[in-house]
Amino acid sequence: QPKLKVLVSFYQIGATLGPVYGVRLHESLTRWTDILDAFSLDVLGLTYPDSCIGSMRARILLSALWPILVILLGAAALASHTVAVWLMSDRA
Repeated sequence: QPKLKVLVSFYQIGATLGPVYGVRLHESLTRWTDILDAFSLDVLGLTYPDSCIGSMRARILLSALWPILVILLGAAALASHTVAVWLMSDRA
């Protein structure tokens, strides 16, 4: 488990060096991170350009809250389905 934490921390630092500081790591160090980039959870970046969302504060807030909204919508859908099944079982 400690080795995994070190690996994840290295990835997080290495992934931000380029966009934030303009530093490029050697390809032998970053080759394996290309696989992890495929699993990015940047849903907003896939759907809308950053300039369409608004200020950086709005983008960060939206990026932080969308997973919570998805979970709440899923829970509401599950609750609605459970209530509908319960109501239909009483009528039979």
